[in-house]
Amino acid sequence: MYEEDFKKAGKLFREIRKGNHISGQELAQGIISYSSLNKFEVGKNHLTFLDLARLLKRMNVDLDSFYEQVASTKEIDLSLRGRYGQFLREVRRDYEANDLSTIETNAKQLQEDFGHDGNVLNLIELTTLAALIKESEGRFHLKETIVEQLEDHFMQLQNWDAFNLSVFNNTAPLASTKMIEVVAKELVYKDQVGPLHSNILTTLTNIVDLLFRKNQQKEAKAMLAKVKHLLGKDEPLLLVRFKVQFLENLFELDIEKGRDKNRILIQQLRDLGADRLASSYEDYLQKYLSSNK
Repeated sequence: MYEEDFKKAGKLFREIRKGNHISGQELAQGIISYSSLNKFEVGKNHLTFLDLARLLKRMNVDLDSFYEQVASTKEIDLSLRGRYGQFLREVRRDYEANDLSTIETNAKQLQEDFGHDGNVLNLIELTTLAALIKESEGRFHLKETIVEQLEDHFMQLQNWDAFNLSVFNNTAPLASTKMIEVVAKELVYKDQVGPLHSNILTTLTNIVDLLFRKNQQKEAKAMLAKVKHLLGKDEPLLLVRFKVQFLENLFELDIEKGRDKNRILIQQLRDLGADRLASSYEDYLQKYLSSNK
């Protein structure tokens, strides 16, 4: 969950709690302090992934459902950021309906539109769809010049805020290894304790994944080591820590041993009520095992 989502998450959580007629003191008992819960609900504090899962479970709300509600919360915002957010919600609807045909049709239209106006929003929407199609093993011919323009866009960025990190994460499967490594170095240099720390670590972890899938194992392992160092003992970043451990298990020399470790991690997610997230890791693991037979 990116930084701007935490306030929405706290507000939604408070609405769910009040809707269930549960007091903050009653809900927090034995899990976290009432003060920590109150700060989370008003957007002044984060909760660890584990604590959030436990609190939701106490209210009979599963983690996947909660994240989905946070993602679907609409705000009136006509800026580039807001329009891209609306675009992602529409894409998610098609993706979850397994409607790759509509996604491919929309990508073709965006490529045509971009050829006429060169609009930045069209560029990031088009490359977001192209990356999704590529990851879904669909068919779409993206002009090489568009990938070059996307890389130029990232190279010219002066401000790696939450929005630009989100765009990079959504389009990175299209980027060259060189581009990915350049961005990684920039983010490692910029990372520090602050509101973007979790966003940057999430992006760096995704970069480990990308390098790994591009068979750049040496570079992937080196980046993973840097992420672990930057991660430290920061408990609120449990989801990042989970993915780091998952990737580290994939690097096991004994593939079967790494597989078994990851199946335990996936089961832990299911136990927390994060079935959708668990299934995505399960699919990833299956694809990895199939490619290494």
